[in-house]
Amino acid sequence: MQCHAAAGRPPADSHVAGIDGYGKGAWVAVLLRGGAYEAALAGSSLQRLLDALGNLDVIAIDIPIGLPVHGVRLCDLEARRRVGRRWRSVFLTPARDILSAPDHQTANEIAREMGDPGVSRQALGIRDRMFEAAACIAAGARLFEVHPELSFATMSGRPLNWSKVSYRGAIERRKRRGHGVGRRVPERPRDCGRRHAMSVQDGVDVVHEADVPRLVEVWEASVRATHDFLSEADIVGYRPVVRDQLFGSMELFCVRDEDGVLTAFSGVKGAKLEALFVHPAWRGAGIGRRLVRHAVDQRGVTIVDVNEQNPQAVGSYRRLGFEVEGRSELDEQGNPFPLLHMRVAS
Repeated sequence: MQCHAAAGRPPADSHVAGIDGYGKGAWVAVLLRGGAYEAALAGSSLQRLLDALGNLDVIAIDIPIGLPVHGVRLCDLEARRRVGRRWRSVFLTPARDILSAPDHQTANEIAREMGDPGVSRQALGIRDRMFEAAACIAAGARLFEVHPELSFATMSGRPLNWSKVSYRGAIERRKRRGHGVGRRVPERPRDCGRRHAMSVQDGVDVVHEADVPRLVEVWEASVRATHDFLSEADIVGYRPVVRDQLFGSMELFCVRDEDGVLTAFSGVKGAKLEALFVHPAWRGAGIGRRLVRHAVDQRGVTIVDVNEQNPQAVGSYRRLGFEVEGRSELDEQGNPFPLLHMRVAS
């Protein structure tokens, strides 16, 4: 496989689409005509989305295609070279036999036996999407693999300086996003319209399906540090619920470190903040406050339920403008953990 990169203003009659995974198993495509936004489509499967798109000049997908039988793809190594200091954003695509392993530990054992590099949880987390893309290509689909960081580096003529989850990185990418396509990119999320505003300026990102294993790690570490009223059996019992049901049941947002590793996350459903967990290593850094402000200011959150036995959290919400308006003796699962119902003070 080869690694190609080209920059410049697209032809006026070009008709292209970019595809990425969306939600729990779904896919989304954004169409550009002459370099300008035309429409966005979603599909429950990649093949259905491709059928809806029809014949375009180029259909690009942010998923590895062309899985190696053994070793490392040269295009991955070349992409890492071209993105410079952002090389960690390009993971090495594992061989199909490694991706077919039942779990992360077994995948790495197979990799060692094959003499291949270890596999990341991120790669294993999107293996079903890789297999789905491979099946579509085998059926005749014409897809081009792309990588966002490589695209931004190409548009800039150099590797980017800052992580995408940092303030400077967000501004750096937004400036390049409008370069060469004849289109102004809004500088403020509110200029995009509330429903489509994603807070990149304040370093809040969306949680992706591949983040779920890390999300569970952050949840458990946070709970063990702050929820001392829970027993070991309680934590073990909640773990599969967090792992299997949280993603897809609400809007999930997160803050990442400079390497893109998830450090805290929030969950929003309607006007309610359903979840907020910060890894203990990042407590005191203002991350929780940032996620709450994002939920209130950009997602319209006005209410939250807080464990009464977690006074630190209760105090934090009070300082952020919430006040207690009610109390329940049991939590939502009927367990004897009293909840305080809090609302943003008017």
